[in-house]
Amino acid sequence: IGTNMKMLKLDSKDIKILVFAILVLNSPIILVRVPVIGMIMFIPMLFWISIPGIPFALIGLPFYEIKEFGAIPHGIMGWGLIILFWCLLAFGFVLILKLVRNKKAGQ
Repeated sequence: IGTNMKMLKLDSKDIKILVFAILVLNSPIILVRVPVIGMIMFIPMLFWISIPGIPFALIGLPFYEIKEFGAIPHGIMGWGLIILFWCLLAFGFVLILKLVRNKKAGQ
């Protein structure tokens, strides 16, 4: 149990990586609003919405509707769950990265 708790303790480098990963994973919804880049980011935004949105709709959450081009979130809960999904994915990525670094340091 002690090693698992030590792994969850994030230092400043891990926090910087986490913030960067969250910004990168949530960038399609931000960049689609930029006038020139918005047209290029439309397809990544569809994937950004559909990767978590389709499974959420299939398990019966009322915040999503499946249409021709993927899931459509309804309301702040639909959008919030998508953002939370990508933030949790970034957190998992940072934990895996920390685990790999700890194993390399232990060798």
